[in-house]
Amino acid sequence: MYELFHSELNWFAWMAFAGILGILEMLLPGIFLVWGATGAALVGIFVLIFPAASFELQLLVLAVGITISVLSGLRWQKKIKQSSPNNLNEGASILLGRVVPVSVSFSKGYGRIAVDDTSYPAVCEAEEEFAKVGSMVRIVSTAGPGTFRVTPVIDAKEPDQ
Repeated sequence: MYELFHSELNWFAWMAFAGILGILEMLLPGIFLVWGATGAALVGIFVLIFPAASFELQLLVLAVGITISVLSGLRWQKKIKQSSPNNLNEGASILLGRVVPVSVSFSKGYGRIAVDDTSYPAVCEAEEEFAKVGSMVRIVSTAGPGTFRVTPVIDAKEPDQ
């Protein structure tokens, strides 16, 4: 055991340190220990290849490894963010423009529409015959919390997905 922490850390000690940081990353909230774990694992590989590396050089490799892993993680996160739009917390605005079926016929301007697997209250100012069950309407705006303003769509066959 004394040899493990004597003047230079061997590759196993760095891998054990990386494993401990990885386990702590899973137990603690946030995403900060993963960078240290990645850097420590890189140092472990480095020391396995170059066992005579000094402790100072190992710390330098650790700093470079952490920096590289942080920059790679940020680049990956930016790429993921650009490739998949986040619709979280956009509320009803994400539904504007969709063509959906009427689920409850409109009476005196009020009825219900089916959006995916949910039914929402809606307001339609068009004539009643355009807003019967199964007819298609377009969501044009919101008319209060959880209520949509719709207009009839004459030639629509299928709802938008």
